[in-house]
Amino acid sequence: MISRGNETFEHTADIGVRGWGPTPEIAIGEAAAAMFSVMSQVGDDETDSRLTISAHGLCLEELLVEFLNELISTADINGLLFTSVESITIAKPGEKWDLEAVVSGIDRTLNSEKSLSEIKGATWLGVVCQEDEKGIWNARCVLDI
Repeated sequence: MISRGNETFEHTADIGVRGWGPTPEIAIGEAAAAMFSVMSQVGDDETDSRLTISAHGLCLEELLVEFLNELISTADINGLLFTSVESITIAKPGEKWDLEAVVSGIDRTLNSEKSLSEIKGATWLGVVCQEDEKGIWNARCVLDI
């Protein structure tokens, strides 16, 4: 069985996130989980609310960056600390890739002690979303903090 997981990595004054797994959906979800770990100290079992997030892109790399940026803006607008990605569906019905995800979170105001870093956005720096020679999908990019 192909492993899955995520990590952060140092990058100058910013921080990178990487997720991996047997499918692009899992790799992108793991990259989001790595980003959540930078944003807060919230366990993935903590949930107050669930939201559906959509993103679109001309390639999987653009889809990754757009999805992470949509998570950042949605968390900010709704006052949430996201805790987990429950599901992701990726499709390419035409020329664009579509992503729909169900994510869980908790109220940031009621859990302010769990906040860590504010993230300005996901960038195109070092962005990758592809399958390697071992059949493992990797999704990574640098976050502007």
